[in-house]
Amino acid sequence: MAASSTGTCSLEILVLGELRVRRDGRPLPLPPPERRARSSGTLPSRGAHRRANGCAISSGTGPAIPAPRSAGASKLRPLVDGDRRRLVADRESVAVELGPGELDLAAARDLLREGAAQAPLEGLRRAASLFRGELLEGLDVADCFGFHEWCVAQRDAARRLRLAVLDALVANLEGAEPEEALASARARVAVDPFAEAGHLQVVRLLARLRRAREGLEQYGAWRGILASSSGGRPSPDMERARLSLTTPAASPG
Repeated sequence: MAASSTGTCSLEILVLGELRVRRDGRPLPLPPPERRARSSGTLPSRGAHRRANGCAISSGTGPAIPAPRSAGASKLRPLVDGDRRRLVADRESVAVELGPGELDLAAARDLLREGAAQAPLEGLRRAASLFRGELLEGLDVADCFGFHEWCVAQRDAARRLRLAVLDALVANLEGAEPEEALASARARVAVDPFAEAGHLQVVRLLARLRRAREGLEQYGAWRGILASSSGGRPSPDMERARLSLTTPAASPG
């Protein structure tokens, strides 16, 4: 994130989890939750967007979404302006011009510019550390369908990015650092508990670590999820992973 080396203001906008805004490392007070939700989509925007009913909500990666008039630019300026003017607005458009590293989502994307599979290990670790939870976690506007649809799409994109990072971490670490790989695999399960991929990673890593009891518990948890959701059965890959837990190399842990 942004650093201050000359005494000027250092701004950090954190949207990968509960919304936070920090200046020079100190958290700034945010508006009440509903007003926060109405204006939060403009914070990560790049480029100008036409106003509609007062202000435009945009992620910087798609079309602007109309926001209610109460989400005007004046609500954002105290949060984002400081050492320089970042919010630029006129009667027709509004934009937040953020510098490198000032937005955690942009920082994560920059670290993964060539794709998660090609990113260096330290870049993957740094990107994973930026995700504190769901994008703009806990924010929504009940009477603004446009914001809701925008937020669902952006959360889905951020979730896919996070899963790609965790998968790449497991692939990079499972041979030399299985304990760290296991932590990433467990994080994947927490993000997407209804996908077998994360559960399979956990079972395989627990077999490698000779922790059969935990592996069988993970297998049982996945079977329970399947039974309660789709009524399906674990894949052949999962069954092979379960059998590997009972080999002499995977004694109960």
